[in-house]
Amino acid sequence: MKSFFKDHENHSIIKDWNGRYQQEILKTWNDEVPQHVKNFNNYEEDRNAVIYFALFVEFHINKVIETLFPDFDSYLGISKASTSMKINLLASFRLFPNQVFASCRCINNIRNEFAHEFSITTLEELESLPSNRKSKTIEKLQELTNEYEGDYSYEKREDTLRNRFKSLCMNTVSAFRIYEPLVRELREEKIEK
Repeated sequence: MKSFFKDHENHSIIKDWNGRYQQEILKTWNDEVPQHVKNFNNYEEDRNAVIYFALFVEFHINKVIETLFPDFDSYLGISKASTSMKINLLASFRLFPNQVFASCRCINNIRNEFAHEFSITTLEELESLPSNRKSKTIEKLQELTNEYEGDYSYEKREDTLRNRFKSLCMNTVSAFRIYEPLVRELREEKIEK
C-alpha cells in the first residue's frame, strides 16, 4: 500500500510530511479530535455519521482556504461556496498529494447521496446506485482505502463500508492537520513577502 501522506506522482508542492510541527499537531489533535470520533461512533444511522464526518472534513478544508486567503469571505464567502468548489480550488494549487483531494471528493459525494436521497440510510444501500454514481462513492471509497494507507485503517478490524468511510475521513483530516502548518509557512515565506 502507498502512504496516504506522500506525493507518489511528483505532482504537489508539499510532497511528504517531514514530521515538523508534530508537537503542535498532536496537542490540537488530542484536544479536539477524540470527541468527534466518539460523536461519529455514537450515531446509529449511517446518514447522520456520514454527514457529521463530512462536515468535519469540510471544516479542515475551510481552515486551509482561510490560511491561504485570509479575505476569502469578502470575495465569495466560505459558507456560500460549495464544498466541491472549495475542494477544486485547493486542488488547483497542487499543494497536497492528489489522493487527499480524491478523498475529499469521495467523502463529499457520499455525503451528497445521503443529503439528497431521503430513502438512503446506510452505506450498503449505495451499492444499488447507478454505476456513474456508484463509481464516485462506494467504488472510490474502496479503491482509496485499498490503495493508500494512513494512520487509520478501521476496516482492518472489521471490513465494513462504515469503517472504510471512517478511515478515509480520519486520514483526510490528518492530512489537512499535518499540512496546515506547512501551508502557513508557505504563505509567510512566499506570499506575504
